[in-house]
Amino acid sequence: MNTVLPALLLAITAGAPLTWDRESLVLIHRGGLYGRLARLPEGELLAVFEAGGRCWLRRSSSSGRTWSDAALLAEFAAGTAANPELTVLRDGVLLCSYNERPRDGVHPFAIVARRSLDGGQTWQAAQRLYEAGTDADDGCWEPAAAQLPDGRVVLLFANEQPYHHSQEQEISGLVSHDAGATWEPPRQVLYRPGGRDGMPVPRVLADGRLAVAFEDNGTGALQPALALLAPPFAQPVRGDDPLRWPAITPALPPDRYAGAPYLAVLADGRTILSCQQAEADGVVRLTVYCGDASGRSFGAASQPFAALTRAPQRWNSVFAKAPGLVTVVSSTTLDGVAGLWAMDGRLPAE
Repeated sequence: MNTVLPALLLAITAGAPLTWDRESLVLIHRGGLYGRLARLPEGELLAVFEAGGRCWLRRSSSSGRTWSDAALLAEFAAGTAANPELTVLRDGVLLCSYNERPRDGVHPFAIVARRSLDGGQTWQAAQRLYEAGTDADDGCWEPAAAQLPDGRVVLLFANEQPYHHSQEQEISGLVSHDAGATWEPPRQVLYRPGGRDGMPVPRVLADGRLAVAFEDNGTGALQPALALLAPPFAQPVRGDDPLRWPAITPALPPDRYAGAPYLAVLADGRTILSCQQAEADGVVRLTVYCGDASGRSFGAASQPFAALTRAPQRWNSVFAKAPGLVTVVSSTTLDGVAGLWAMDGRLPAE
């Protein structure tokens, strides 16, 4: 089903550089959540998402205006296949990582990946890359990957398994030298003692460095942070290391929840950060920030769905669609339809 609302350009708050276009608003999948976009080398868009406890894929050859029927990517008989992420590698390999979440108290939480060598038409057998505990307090969560300039692939995930006797959580990382066919053992990548670093999204900046957006509760509530990583992760970036910093400038109040960050890098090097931010009226809204090429100074907040719904806008992502053009994807309800909604936003030329 595709739903497009009447055309209306939405100017965001004064001084904000992003302009959101309601004419581009489209429903990717009714009942979908946790949606992420990627583009194949020949230009076709792919959307991966979770629905009904499974992971799915849809295609668009119309730049996201219409979408194909959903194709099943992953399922998990003992629970839910969740949190799909899609990475297009330079040799044409597609890497889809996801999270197995058991409900039977027997099977372990796991980070799993599948590869496609033909643009997502067929997929190789699932690889279980990491197993955590059988209980959610010792689980692993939210994998995401990026390819470095030297060809190595880095996959990061949130990990509670090492902390059986506390509520701590770290971000662990794996490295592949062969486009995801095999992987080195996981290492601790980010860790704040007593904290809960989580939901990592790695991206390569314009200068070739690897940055990761993630949740950090170092100030109180979970808020977006950025860090610079150096695979193969010989030393974790801990606590208040200068290689990690709060993402948003000026800083949010320390008790303001702003979770589930997502990061995109534009062709001109600028960076875009999204998160699900709790507002004074009690609504959790998709909020988008613009940053520089170093992944710092994210500001000029805009909320593309704020005027359209009071429903929560969760598990969002942002995608660099074209020069100066981004697409946000949100799990929300518009006009009584709950599902995976997308909208385009444009930045002015620098």
